[in-house]
Amino acid sequence: MLKMGWVTPTLIIKSTNCTDGMSSETDTAQKGYVLFLEKISDWERYLNDYLPTANGTIADHDGEVIVDHPDPEVIEGEWKHGMTVVVEFPSVADAQAWYDDPAYQAVKPMC
Repeated sequence: MLKMGWVTPTLIIKSTNCTDGMSSETDTAQKGYVLFLEKISDWERYLNDYLPTANGTIADHDGEVIVDHPDPEVIEGEWKHGMTVVVEFPSVADAQAWYDDPAYQAVKPMC
């Protein structure tokens, strides 16, 4: 089994109301985010096998990749990760549904 390293999300988070730091909105009203922070050791497999299916499932759940960089420039502090990806979903529930999607689960083990 080849290891790409980043196919398991580091976390799924929800946004908060910026006015008071807390939100009374439900999980279906708040945007959900998935953050990946890892190195990819097999770029060919990542690009040809994993990425097409992962991108398709993200689109199926109305997600959008808003950050995607293999080596981001660090302006402040330290960053010891390689590939950095942030995916935004319309809601936390959509982010979780994407992660649980059988098509995504099928490609996750390939890494």
